[in-house]
Amino acid sequence: MYKTRYNMLSGFGKMINSSRYSIWYRVQLLSLILIALTLPFSIGINNIAIGLLVLTWILSGHYKEKFKAAFTNKLCLLFLAVFLIQVIGLFYTSDMKEGLGKIERKAALFILPFVLAGLEKLQLKHVHYIVTAFILACTVLSIYALSVLFINYDLLNFDSGLTEYIDNVIGFHHAYSGMYMVFAVAAALYMAFSKESTWSRKYRIPFFIVSVLLYSFLVILAARTAVFTSFLLLFATIIYKVIIYKKLKYIVGAALVCAVIGLIVLSLPNTKNKIAEFESLRGVHSPFTPRLIKWRCSFKILEDQKAWMYGVGTGDVQDHLQVCYTEESFWGDQYLLNAHNEFLEEMARHGLPGALLFIASLVFPFVLSIKYKKWLYTLFLTIFMLCSFTESTLGRQKGVVFYALFNSVFAFHYLRNQKQQPEVVSIA
Repeated sequence: MYKTRYNMLSGFGKMINSSRYSIWYRVQLLSLILIALTLPFSIGINNIAIGLLVLTWILSGHYKEKFKAAFTNKLCLLFLAVFLIQVIGLFYTSDMKEGLGKIERKAALFILPFVLAGLEKLQLKHVHYIVTAFILACTVLSIYALSVLFINYDLLNFDSGLTEYIDNVIGFHHAYSGMYMVFAVAAALYMAFSKESTWSRKYRIPFFIVSVLLYSFLVILAARTAVFTSFLLLFATIIYKVIIYKKLKYIVGAALVCAVIGLIVLSLPNTKNKIAEFESLRGVHSPFTPRLIKWRCSFKILEDQKAWMYGVGTGDVQDHLQVCYTEESFWGDQYLLNAHNEFLEEMARHGLPGALLFIASLVFPFVLSIKYKKWLYTLFLTIFMLCSFTESTLGRQKGVVFYALFNSVFAFHYLRNQKQQPEVVSIA
């Protein structure tokens, strides 16, 4: 397995030094790989990688062509509009400091679509390199976290606060790490079994092994939304296979796999503890009730402020949520809890137009990905949308860059590869 990783990385190096591609193309690709590699780790280093990509855009020239490519691309305009409406919200926000902070954290929503729409089109195998870099980064993160857990805790008996402990070990919230892991698992399986995968057949087993490792970590992490999303994707894949290939044997095999995975998941102490919380805790202490309060408060803000058409501004949502939490006698005001739903966050911030714009920026490419059978993009958007129903996915930079990077790469360098035949990568 370690030899395979070395071969993959040496393959990245050969590609970067290849004379087949221009120097700017190679630096562009290196920058994107570095962004994907550093995404689960340091925000500072990740920002440097993004800066390298922007520097590549500046130094490579041809600005007229780049601006034309960005501003004549309907998907690019749609993605940029999601950021620009945040800027518009500054003009009627009361908390300008918080509003500017939001703009800073969400800058990648503008930078990455704009830059990637105008750069030289990536080869399909290089898109897969970027995704593979992210898979490898998540694998390293998982191995590190599992190593710390095995050294410090008995995982078979430790069930109190394990999820929160893992958050401290890896340095970010399980809502985001869970989203990362479920996409990394789906992408690894895609690279292992999809006919479109540009990796040679000898990498199928390593990709499958990595997917098992990542999913094991996801289950131990016990991020509810991510685990639920993984089961939903598995079920959808089974239905698709049955409909397309009309082979009922998929149902039997998949049912057995689901049963085994389900039993393993339910037998873990951390999972049992979370299930027990649903049964034992009531009222505002129930795991589900707080979200209902947050969602209700999001609608209450719009109603009380008469802001259905324009929202309360980029920086004011949290202040209004705090007031509502206090009125509801909800302990969420002590922790500055957000709405835990990105669609409601956008609606509270920018009204119905903002929510509809955000939804359109997801649904439109989702339809295109299905139309052109670009299933890796479909998987990414499905995972992001499902996670956005229970989390404010664009509330932190970890979510913003994850979405902006892969959404832009897939939209501008994957959908446009629809007629390209996959070139198989075979690294000796």
